[in-house]
Amino acid sequence: MAAVSGVDGREPAGGGNPAGIPWTNLSRAVTAVLDRPPDIAPPGRLGGYSPDRELSRHFHVQKRQKSLNNRGEKAREYRHKQKRTVVKSLRVSGLDDPANKIEECGTLFVAFRCGYCGITFGHPRTCKERICPECAHARAARLSSKYADRARELPNPRKLTLTFLSVEHIDADCVRWCFACLNKLTHRKFWKQLTNGAIVGFEVTHTSNGFHLHLHVYVSSRVGRLPIELIREAWLEITGAHICRIDPVYVDWRKAMSEVVKYPLKLTDLYNKPKLLAEYVRAIKGVRLVRGYGAFYRFAEQFKPSGKLSNIPCPKCGQTGYIEKIASYEPAAHFKRTSWGWQFLPHAPP
Repeated sequence: MAAVSGVDGREPAGGGNPAGIPWTNLSRAVTAVLDRPPDIAPPGRLGGYSPDRELSRHFHVQKRQKSLNNRGEKAREYRHKQKRTVVKSLRVSGLDDPANKIEECGTLFVAFRCGYCGITFGHPRTCKERICPECAHARAARLSSKYADRARELPNPRKLTLTFLSVEHIDADCVRWCFACLNKLTHRKFWKQLTNGAIVGFEVTHTSNGFHLHLHVYVSSRVGRLPIELIREAWLEITGAHICRIDPVYVDWRKAMSEVVKYPLKLTDLYNKPKLLAEYVRAIKGVRLVRGYGAFYRFAEQFKPSGKLSNIPCPKCGQTGYIEKIASYEPAAHFKRTSWGWQFLPHAPP
């Protein structure tokens, strides 16, 4: 293919090459843009159509996607680094069982084949441990997806932060007591009258004063301004702590929900402190750390799969009823990450 320097051999508007990409690597989509008649403007554009502008936009989208992919790779590398730190801390604390599970998390895959399009794909076997960085990231994505659609229907989103007095040690009863305090707040008359519902995440940090416990509450308000004075007064009466803060939510709904549900999984302060991490692991065993109230109470988990192969859609074509399992324990080296998921390539060279 001959090199193309623009439309009819001309340089693009503004000179140079958009995004610095060689013109010899033009895709079919870009070629279609070049072949489009100049007098036909794309849908939604009033006029002034320019093929050069379309090319620049196309390459800008490509650069943006590449930037997002690089960001995702860096995030995965960071989680792998955290994973090694967690495993090391758990072994020092004598918690070998969760350490082994986290170390083996994602190293083996279940392989499937779609009978409709013929694609073979896989899903990693995960450990389901709460303190596993990889499983925590996936859990936060599922929870935010679970509540985001419901949250869009409710007005006046607010983020409320409720703190407790620092404690020297924590256990399961301490965590349950924190949520019991929140239950008392939600049963106050003013709370019932002014709010539609709330989704709550539990977070623990450690300072020189001990464990600092606090709740991050995503609340839908029926009024423009929640009376922080009433909340602070009631919280002081219930817990003895008076530090409360409320902020409006300016970000996207899904991102706001992910910010709340990720807090129980943020343990960077404890990853390098084996004794404190072990104490936290024992404290959260069997305790729910993300809870819904009001409109979010016992909200159906729409994201949860049924577990039947007939209900699992193909990640490539989207068809259901054609999935069959072909392997249960395949090494990660036989899978390649793609834009739609993990592709199974058992005979590919290493």
